[in-house]
Amino acid sequence: MKKTLTIKNIMLKSMTLLVFSATSTTTMYAVSKNSTDYEKKVSTPQCNQSNPKVHFINSINDWDMINSIDKTIFCVSPGDYSELGRIELTTKGTAQEPRYIVLNNGNDLHPAKLETNQLAKYILELQNTEHWIVDRQAFWETTDPLKRNEVKASSHNIFNRGLFLDTSTAYAVYHQSVDNTIQKNHIEKTQWSVNNKNFYDTAAINIVCQNDKEYVKNTRVVNNEMINQVDAVQTVRLSGAYQTNAEIDFAGTIISNNLMYVTDIMYTDGNGYSNKQGQQSFTENAIDLKGGSADPSNPVLITNNIMWGYKKSDSTYSNLDDSGSAVAAHNSVKNVNFTHNYMFNSDYGFTSDGPMAGKSVIEKSTIKHNVFYKIKNIALSIYGTSQEGIFNGAKDLEISENFFSDINTHVLKVYNVKNVNCSHNTFTNTQPIWLGKRNQTSYNLNMRHNQFYKSKSDNKDYNAINKEYTISKFKNQPKKQNIFN
Repeated sequence: MKKTLTIKNIMLKSMTLLVFSATSTTTMYAVSKNSTDYEKKVSTPQCNQSNPKVHFINSINDWDMINSIDKTIFCVSPGDYSELGRIELTTKGTAQEPRYIVLNNGNDLHPAKLETNQLAKYILELQNTEHWIVDRQAFWETTDPLKRNEVKASSHNIFNRGLFLDTSTAYAVYHQSVDNTIQKNHIEKTQWSVNNKNFYDTAAINIVCQNDKEYVKNTRVVNNEMINQVDAVQTVRLSGAYQTNAEIDFAGTIISNNLMYVTDIMYTDGNGYSNKQGQQSFTENAIDLKGGSADPSNPVLITNNIMWGYKKSDSTYSNLDDSGSAVAAHNSVKNVNFTHNYMFNSDYGFTSDGPMAGKSVIEKSTIKHNVFYKIKNIALSIYGTSQEGIFNGAKDLEISENFFSDINTHVLKVYNVKNVNCSHNTFTNTQPIWLGKRNQTSYNLNMRHNQFYKSKSDNKDYNAINKEYTISKFKNQPKKQNIFN
């Protein structure tokens, strides 16, 4: 048992009065789960010429059979099929007999391990279809954000082991799409030219609601590596979904076990020119939430992800605009469980701001068992309109059992919130908590049983939450690293 500082909250005429007292509590640490439970098992069929269900694609014209009801296995030879644009899939498979598109190149290696002459280059559009399994697809070298896979009113599909290099977007999943899985993809921007930046505000994986009452449910983004993307994953709110009373629904979205990071090739001098030691970047976030779940029993789950390298956006020649947060929540985000994630070596950790009229930025959500390490500015920033009596930063939010270490400015910035429980967190070698100025008040903000250590050496269990992870995990030379370096 260790002595720790408890902050009890008392409301008085919309002013927050904090009373400090010493108490004892048991140390609680954020320990990551190593889980791939959310992956879908994929067993790809053989490309057997004697199987009447198999169709071989060796040329552009061979794609004409892709929606044949007599064929269910499409074996694609290496080649460039990109002149077809998005190839439409409309015929439905079943759970008992899904339809397959597989790379037929004589091996079963992840495409990130292969040279381009061993890959099939194509993109797809799923239209009101279901039960397709796409394995070892590849696409590369385009700045057009519309050259991507699109899933429209389609369900129960799996995109497995894809490779996307130097693309603006790899996937966009739209309204009425349910239970689609994107897993084991390597998505990377490897280069950019000062004369051809074209950094659109888009994500590697977009989950999109365009209008009021739209939904995209039970999307799984699992075990991918997304490098140097403007955003890695975004729940997108467009056009009509910004109406004051608009309700959109990303219920059951799972973002799990992904690596999302930025390397120094994206860093700039703040004026649009490459500078590997620069303080700005042609990127925004690892995860950008503009909507959550409308169903408390089926929340958005964000877990076991590792995110680093995010810096303030360079807006030169681009429409990018972010402070450099690993995770951002905007507008109206409900029913999100953000747990067992690691964020480090970034300007900000988790930032929640920009409420829609009459709504809280984030509500009915949890931020629990996460690690925030070496954050340049604020590790966790939850706030709303700087107006007394307006509590639209957050509502009904739990922030507990997180680990914060080596934070350069305010470790927490929390104000204009209502019913927020911030307890049993551990702070090591951090700067103070910011609870707002006089007009930045909160209602029922409870700060209890948190532990504060002046230095790493004071916290004897500091290294207990260190984590080893592997970068380039789908390539030929994966590299093991540790978060605490």
